[in-house]
Amino acid sequence: MWAAQPVKLDEEKYNGYVNSATYCTCLYLQQEASVYQQIWNFVGADRQVCPKKLSAKFRVKRVREDSEQPEGLRGNVVWIPAWTSGEVDWAEIASSYSELLGDPPHSGQTLSQEPQPQSADLSLIELFAEALIDGNVVRFPRKLNRNDYQRVDAALTALGGAWDRKASGHVFAHDPTDLVEGIIETGTYDRPERVENFGFFPTPNELVEVLIREARLEPGMVVLEPSAGVGNIAVQAAAIVGTANVITVELQEKNVEVLKGLGFCPVHSDFLAFRPERTPAAIVMNPPFSRQADIDHVLHAWSMLKEGGRLVAIMAASVTFRSNAKSAAFRDLVAAHGRMWDNPEGSFKSVGTMVRTITVVLQK
Repeated sequence: MWAAQPVKLDEEKYNGYVNSATYCTCLYLQQEASVYQQIWNFVGADRQVCPKKLSAKFRVKRVREDSEQPEGLRGNVVWIPAWTSGEVDWAEIASSYSELLGDPPHSGQTLSQEPQPQSADLSLIELFAEALIDGNVVRFPRKLNRNDYQRVDAALTALGGAWDRKASGHVFAHDPTDLVEGIIETGTYDRPERVENFGFFPTPNELVEVLIREARLEPGMVVLEPSAGVGNIAVQAAAIVGTANVITVELQEKNVEVLKGLGFCPVHSDFLAFRPERTPAAIVMNPPFSRQADIDHVLHAWSMLKEGGRLVAIMAASVTFRSNAKSAAFRDLVAAHGRMWDNPEGSFKSVGTMVRTITVVLQK
């Protein structure tokens, strides 16, 4: 019998932060892309994020236990749970952001402003003319010297790609052909519409391996991947159970086309409106996090899981401590049917976000 392990909330859970108030404040700020977009506004002459500038910009308030005020960042106010203890240490929060700084914006530009297309010189254009595109991965046929690699990496990162050692190339959320051809044809590059608008971040390979292992898949088993994205999870699941036994559901049309190209028959739908014809014995998922949508998606998936089946999901870390009824009820479900644990810090950095996440395992 697989024993359930209740979730414990204690001070040791806060990743080394001085207190729970600092941890929760940092977590809510780092879940908002808008804070990253203006972070250089808070940098001092030493190229470090200034605690005083952060504390002047954001106020922290505790939600009363009898209040319906949602927790999280609202305007310039960070609402944290009533039970949190201690005063917010802005120096710790500033330090966590300083570690994430990239190159500063151009003179007179802040990251909250609309970015301008960047120019590619002739030598960079010639490099991209050599590029090989394999699905959603951009590779080069020869080893680049350090200077050329840094320039290529900067351009591909600006376009939304992320270097993946196992893929030996830069991985994109969808086919990057038009982006690469745009550099060659126009000599400029610009980041396309961000996929965060859909709450979508591809699951890094390291976490996919954990999900697949925890799902305990067997050949012939029917597996469901909701919000399948570009198939990072589905492909590894199919290697065990067979492609025909993997049910994929995806809302974004571009991702649907990618899944078709991988041999799947994706259902183009909002997962919350979906019911499968075949009952899945395992569900492996990385749902959207915005406004606690991850809880909604996991509960919907749980409702369709076969008796004796296993559900494994990536979720936002905030579900472990938020004091609203929705979070509390979900923690009760986990305590009764499974367990959850923190994923390593920066698990999603390679795909463009520092959001803190957990892995949840439920058995029906």
